[in-house]
Amino acid sequence: MDDRITDSARTISNPGKEKFDKVDVHLLAPTPWISEFPDRRPHSRDDTSELTRLLQSVKKNVARIMNLISSDLACIFPEYTEFFPDLGSKTSLAILEKYTTPENIRKAGKENLLSLMKKSSRNHYSRKDAEKLYDLARDSIGIPDASHHYAFRLKENTKRLVSEIQSVHEIEKRRLSSVYCG
Repeated sequence: MDDRITDSARTISNPGKEKFDKVDVHLLAPTPWISEFPDRRPHSRDDTSELTRLLQSVKKNVARIMNLISSDLACIFPEYTEFFPDLGSKTSLAILEKYTTPENIRKAGKENLLSLMKKSSRNHYSRKDAEKLYDLARDSIGIPDASHHYAFRLKENTKRLVSEIQSVHEIEKRRLSSVYCG
């Protein structure tokens, strides 16, 4: 039974009450059957609305992955988010991909850290910034990751985040081009 046909009749004859099949049967019997609604067109979706739905879904994935990364960092390197409040920045992601843990940052040394920071940020960071991040890693109060489970999870989630962020950019480009070209 189609609720659209019986809705107004049910409201008039049965105000404030719920839908029941018995009521609908009595209402449908005298109601003329209309196969199509004259004011309705067949349902079709606009291409841009489909891209918008996809974009929103991918953005939810980005937020979920960022939360996972943030949670793992809170355990092993809580100071990291003080230095990089935006975990999704290119430099932050580059460091998480390559060094992942405070131990790895310490092992890499200040020069390698500075090189990566400059390369990923187009020289936005200075030696002082690299030294500060190195010192934060050295003095971190996070729990040791002896089993390397956190490092593995961080590395995998960082890869996923990079991929999802790239998807967001591609979808936005596609959406804009279809708005202006379509």
